[in-house]
Amino acid sequence: MPEPTSTFSAMGLAILKYLLPLLPGAVGSAVALKFLGDGLNWWQKLSSFVAGLACAVYIAPILIEWFVITGSRTHSGIEFLVGLFALATARELFKEINEADIIGALKRRFLGVNNDPAN
Repeated sequence: MPEPTSTFSAMGLAILKYLLPLLPGAVGSAVALKFLGDGLNWWQKLSSFVAGLACAVYIAPILIEWFVITGSRTHSGIEFLVGLFALATARELFKEINEADIIGALKRRFLGVNNDPAN
């Protein structure tokens, strides 16, 4: 008589087979969050982790294909690095966007409006 396979073990193996390739990006995102996550609440930490993982999932394959990188360990390393640096890069990018006066610059450029109180 064959060994019965439980539905839960089959589901667990299917989930593990899907999640295992995401591990390098997830670890990279978690390491970045460890160093950059000070002052964030749990929701912000979770969303930052997911954003870093998403960058690793979608950006790493583009880089691997663009630079014609071979080797599964190298692919895992690229995924880890993208997950690691995506959070830091996004944080600095959004900080620059928030500090930039984009609307004011557009008004000055196209409408000639000067909101500077010194003038």
